[in-house]
Amino acid sequence: MNQRQRGVVLTDLGWERLESAIAAAQETEKYGKRFTQAELEERAGISRKTIKKIRQRTAPVDETSVHALFTAFRLELETADYGLPNSIAIEQQETGNGDRESQHHLQAEQATSLHPVETNGGSDRHETLASQSTRPRGVPFQVPPLPYYFVERPEHQNAVKQILLDTPKHPGTLVVSAICGLGGIGKSVLAVKIAHDPEVLSRFCDGVLWATLGQQPDILAFLSSWIQALGDHSYKPITPTAASAHLRTLLADKHMLLVVDDVWHPEHADLFRVGSSDCCVLITTREARIPQAEGYSLDVMSPDQALELITNMLSTPLSEAEQAQARKFAKRVGYLPLALELTASQIADGVIWTELLEDFQAEVAHLETLDLYSADDIIEDAQRRKYSLTACFRLSLKQLSPEQLQQFAWLGVVPEDVTLTQEMA
Repeated sequence: MNQRQRGVVLTDLGWERLESAIAAAQETEKYGKRFTQAELEERAGISRKTIKKIRQRTAPVDETSVHALFTAFRLELETADYGLPNSIAIEQQETGNGDRESQHHLQAEQATSLHPVETNGGSDRHETLASQSTRPRGVPFQVPPLPYYFVERPEHQNAVKQILLDTPKHPGTLVVSAICGLGGIGKSVLAVKIAHDPEVLSRFCDGVLWATLGQQPDILAFLSSWIQALGDHSYKPITPTAASAHLRTLLADKHMLLVVDDVWHPEHADLFRVGSSDCCVLITTREARIPQAEGYSLDVMSPDQALELITNMLSTPLSEAEQAQARKFAKRVGYLPLALELTASQIADGVIWTELLEDFQAEVAHLETLDLYSADDIIEDAQRRKYSLTACFRLSLKQLSPEQLQQFAWLGVVPEDVTLTQEMA
């Protein structure tokens, strides 16, 4: 090995693990604002130049520095996370060539052969991220990464996956499935987990396209991005209908999973039903009735899953007394994942459990007063959970300084599909 090639670089797997952990830390510690170079340098104990090399993979660095950066974000460095520059380049070239089906079988075998490694509270990250590191180059994969505190929900994961993998009841038709449920119940995260599943990737060997719509989506922009992801950069549709029709042509011989996330109005999903019978559309929505779709109603977490989520977010074991308090609070918020995440964030910020429970009960009482009836008079559990989620949001906002609260309010003018960069912030 010559002097210039000494050191290691991150694999796709290692890079994805590191970037996901950094993004998660920014969300919990800096309310989504990026770490400065000085903050990263102080946190990891290595130079900015070295950090830049590691994250951008522009040059090999010593393994000790890579280990330091991983440790700074509570990650255990594994041998699958890094390698010699030459070996990684060769591996990527081999993955990008050859017969598509044989590549795909290799992808599934490599993904399933990785043993899960418990990091950040016990979530299985390797199976999920292996799907990205072994995916043939040029195959679209627009799926977001799983959060570091992800908790397995096998009863739901297996049920939805089976819907996608089953033979269509009516041959020659496009299968459309819809995960339905209350806001904050974990529909999008479930879709992300399923889209990373090796069996699903083996079935949909031409890739996964993803669009998160929201309340007022720019449907033409999303459809156009799918067209470009499929390699057609010359076609410029001027209407959503034209874009949808063109996608049907592009997808006619493809095996792809099309995920339409956060659908507020059923008609918004219609133009995304563009695949052949070898494709499948997976929708996440609060609307229980999506026409001509096989619906799956997602329920809240189990008590044990709720405790695991809180523990994973805090990244530290809880004492027996803390576990009892966490279970009590989880029950009070109805085991709703988003409410549990907001709860754990406040505990991480130093709020004690007893104080948080008292404040929460006061917020719920205030909401009940505004609605002129008691929670005991509400028949539907969904309404109680809405109270719980609203109360958790209000408590989180009260933790912000006046300056932070003003900055948060300004986010209301930004379209929800826009990613804020450090310069924009």
